[in-house]
Amino acid sequence: MTVVAVLSMKGGVGKSTVTLGLASAAWARDLTALVIDLDPQANTTMAIDVPDATFTTSDVLADARPGVAQDAITPSGWGSGVSVIATSPPAGIPRCDFAPRWPPRPGSSTSS
Repeated sequence: MTVVAVLSMKGGVGKSTVTLGLASAAWARDLTALVIDLDPQANTTMAIDVPDATFTTSDVLADARPGVAQDAITPSGWGSGVSVIATSPPAGIPRCDFAPRWPPRPGSSTSS
């Protein structure tokens, strides 16, 4: 299993964009990906079209019970190959409906 971490203490350097690109590339190659969103802005969680998550990264970090991280894994709107441990979007931020339901696979009728 390959583990890739995308992190930086500085904001605005493209962490969410790179994470979404890596998840999309894995999905396009029929690999599975687990995205763990720790950003309180929740940009990756919103872009990856996560349905209402039962548990969030905050719950996982606050709860030391064995298996709580496994319980927090939620399927994304991108399909079965990309799962996520979501973060809670900031209060007052509506769920965005403009995000694609899945990234188009290269060569498909929906890709350019």
